[in-house]
Amino acid sequence: MIWGIWVNIKHIRFVQDQVDNLNQFKKAAKQITPIILKNLKIDSFSRVGNRFLYVMPLENIEEGLEIIRKNKLIEIPEEKLKLFGENPNKTNFVLYIKDGDFQYRTEITTIERVEKEVIGKIDEKYFPKFGIRFDMDFAKISKVEASNFVYDEFIQRNYKFLENNLIKLIR
Repeated sequence: MIWGIWVNIKHIRFVQDQVDNLNQFKKAAKQITPIILKNLKIDSFSRVGNRFLYVMPLENIEEGLEIIRKNKLIEIPEEKLKLFGENPNKTNFVLYIKDGDFQYRTEITTIERVEKEVIGKIDEKYFPKFGIRFDMDFAKISKVEASNFVYDEFIQRNYKFLENNLIKLIR
């Protein structure tokens, strides 16, 4: 599990990469955030965000391109594709939706790990050779008073939204 909390004077964002233990992540956010806010003397934000990153491992890049093509997330007529070449080798779909005080950003992209010399072993679970990356960013884009904000509930709300809708998006 890889996660982080980014804070600046206007924004706070919770990022969870490969949710293995959501409760541990929520607990950490709930415990750490008040300490950061107190030390930085932050009492409100103009934006609060939560981001989840998932990678679905695949055998090859073509498998990812086919999944995206089959689900019609990106549909480009064959004759227009051929203007640029015969074989696409990467697909990227990004969608922003605003719904009241919330903004959702969804990015789905095929990935291929670039081989580099590394110290230690690469965890294939998190960094497969090929895959589709799902990058989901949730944000409350209105003023948020830090003292009234319940961080773990915000993360849980976004996770439920993701859990209920991500599968529908790629079927």
